[in-house]
Amino acid sequence: MFVGGFYAPGESGQKGIWRAPCNLVYRESRSESVNCLLRRAAHLNKEIHIVLLGDSRVRQIRDGLINHLSGVEHDIYVNPAVPYTQQYRESLNVTIASANTRIEFFWAVEVDEHGGTFGQALRALQNSSAKPDIIIVGAGIWMMKQCTTQNVTQVECVKRFKRNFVEPMEILNRFASTSAVIWTPQNLVDEPRLVNLEPAHRELTNKNMILYNNAMRKELMDDPLNKIIYWDTYLQTDLQIDDTPDGLHVGPMTRNVDIQILLNLLCNPYAEKRLLKFGADTCCCCKN
Repeated sequence: MFVGGFYAPGESGQKGIWRAPCNLVYRESRSESVNCLLRRAAHLNKEIHIVLLGDSRVRQIRDGLINHLSGVEHDIYVNPAVPYTQQYRESLNVTIASANTRIEFFWAVEVDEHGGTFGQALRALQNSSAKPDIIIVGAGIWMMKQCTTQNVTQVECVKRFKRNFVEPMEILNRFASTSAVIWTPQNLVDEPRLVNLEPAHRELTNKNMILYNNAMRKELMDDPLNKIIYWDTYLQTDLQIDDTPDGLHVGPMTRNVDIQILLNLLCNPYAEKRLLKFGADTCCCCKN
């Protein structure tokens, strides 16, 4: 489910769907999404805890989950009518009581080992007695911007990026024994739409997105003990649906598919059998 698939556009005004190697269960209504998480919570006898660490792209996943479960929209890219505030670049902890679910987002724009938001968030999670059901992590574009302003090559910055990830990777792999841990790659950009933005954006190129993605994929794949999921379809859905509103972030259709994939991971092991009508093909959507 996190590797492979293609987007099938809808016909006659119908929504398109993502065709994964397994058959995704689409939970389009709020009640379907809420009920699936309630079934998981009841089975595990605990509140569902979803943790996200990252920048504005990961924040869109947070906003998509909140919208899917509550109907409240916080995503300024999916809905331009949503007002922008400085709180948009802050961590946020939201409880959706109707779904017995807590969504905890840490604004962490750069992977760091100790002193920054990323390291602090991991230590806080380690010290908590209740472990998350799922941890979603992603970062990169802010380091690209920082290196641009410092006149440091992106090749050197990728080396720093990998060094900084050594300790967090060990911690995340320990979490992966009890939680699903997912790394979100850097989506490609629509370069012409970024050209006239601030100078720091000039290194936000597809070449550099691929450079960071390849480095992170190799880091994960080369470790025989790695349990972190590299979310390849996160990149593919954005490429194929291509509804970006600004050249950098995803649009509503892409975000919806990404949320459906996460709900399949969380819910399918505890879903009613009538929903898993495709039999064994759907069971693979309980995994990666």
